[in-house]
Amino acid sequence: MFTAAQIIATFSILVMAAVPAEAQSLLERSPNLSGEWIAPHGTVQFNFLHRFVRSDAPVRKITNFPTFVIGVGLPEHTQVGFLYSTNSTLSPGYPNEWEFYGRWLPVSQDRGAPIDLGGQVGYNLAAKGLDGEISIARWAGPVRLIGVTRVLDDPSSGGNPDVALGGGLVLRLQRYIAIAGDLVTLTHRDSILDEKPAWSAGVHVAIPGTPHTLSIQATNTNTATLEGASSRSGRDDLRGEALPTIFSGANEHAEHNYPRWRRDLLQGLGHWAAHRVQPWLASLGR
Repeated sequence: MFTAAQIIATFSILVMAAVPAEAQSLLERSPNLSGEWIAPHGTVQFNFLHRFVRSDAPVRKITNFPTFVIGVGLPEHTQVGFLYSTNSTLSPGYPNEWEFYGRWLPVSQDRGAPIDLGGQVGYNLAAKGLDGEISIARWAGPVRLIGVTRVLDDPSSGGNPDVALGGGLVLRLQRYIAIAGDLVTLTHRDSILDEKPAWSAGVHVAIPGTPHTLSIQATNTNTATLEGASSRSGRDDLRGEALPTIFSGANEHAEHNYPRWRRDLLQGLGHWAAHRVQPWLASLGR
């Protein structure tokens, strides 16, 4: 039986052996919605979500809810990987939550389609069941709209399925900066468990000259699995989060280019405003 350390170490070896490719940016998604985020073929993606909450006075104890996200990009716009949380509250007495997943992005705006359309299927060990998601997204100038439908095994009802609906928005402010937020809710929330909609908001920052990113977020959820990011039970405490994203095998000089945001923003402003805004945008783009 493999331990968590052995599994993470195995993927670390894959990180060192990955094939060069162009990286996809965190600046294209919101905190609790992946938007079927697919790593390029031959690239290993490593995210460390460090969520924390402070208890009330006088104790003010800081409790951590870390989640490791590791995946590897495969041919035909697919990815496989896992999420591992060491302090999950999804199932009582099961703090070590594992979710193994596979993703596919068959339709993409980058390949000429009008939308991004993808899906994910996984198995959550804490819920002891399958979960899945269908995601639709579209860039409209500097704004990306994301919609998701999720089917989840309910760990509290003997395996009966839950359905969750959600949406998110990403606003690309500049080549290296974006703000994002989302909201996801179960279609039938359990009043006994005091289930609430899951929400999040964040500021994403790309590190110039690299494919790596950093995000500072706020949310009311504990983990980043499909189960954990779809509802919140009990007190609706605010959780802070730091999310570094590291790609190995990606072009180390990737610049997170997104030329559409400047062009489409100027078109919306019109000739008069564009004439005055263009020098400012040009300085931001350097």
